[in-house]
Amino acid sequence: MREVAIKVAGGKLRLMEPTVPWFLGLAVHYGLREIPLDARIACAAAALPLIHRDPFDRVLVARAQVHALIVLTSDEDIPKYAGVKTLW
Repeated sequence: MREVAIKVAGGKLRLMEPTVPWFLGLAVHYGLREIPLDARIACAAAALPLIHRDPFDRVLVARAQVHALIVLTSDEDIPKYAGVKTLW
C-alpha cells in the first residue's frame, strides 16, 4: 500500500479512484485484513539487525516475523532476516 500511495502522490501511477477506497476495495475482494502498527511490531522492527536500512521495510519484516506471514517482494535483503519467507 505504501508504495502505491507514493507512486500516486508522485504522479507515476493513476488509479480510477482515490488510494484509500482503492486499497479497501482490494482488501474486500481478496479477503485481506490490515495489521495495525502496534508497540510489539514497532519494537521488533527497531531491534532488527541493520540488514535493511529502510524503516518501512523493517516494519514489514517485523510483521512477517511476528505474524508468520509471507512477504511478496523482489527485495533481496528481506529474506536475509531469520524466519522471513518471501515470494516473487
